[in-house]
Amino acid sequence: PGGAFGDGSLTVAEVVATSPDGGFAVTGFVVIDGDASMLCEHLLESYPPQCGGASLIITNPDAITDELTTDGGVTWSDSEVKLIGSVSAGSFTIE
Repeated sequence: PGGAFGDGSLTVAEVVATSPDGGFAVTGFVVIDGDASMLCEHLLESYPPQCGGASLIITNPDAITDELTTDGGVTWSDSEVKLIGSVSAGSFTIE
């Protein structure tokens, strides 16, 4: 799969639908709310933002190096990020 971005990365929805094996790049929005760390298909326009559409649990959010915004107890990416990792049982681990 070439992915929707033309750069070889997959969307969150593609990963959820196909559960590919091995390492790959996935593009989506990061939302960390309390103990829940998610890579989301969409960022809902509430404030602070919430996860929308398909999502993956991020098992190691401390590995995120992209700039994130924090307010109201929620941390998120203002734009889509590309993370490289692998999926197991619906959870995404950043490599």
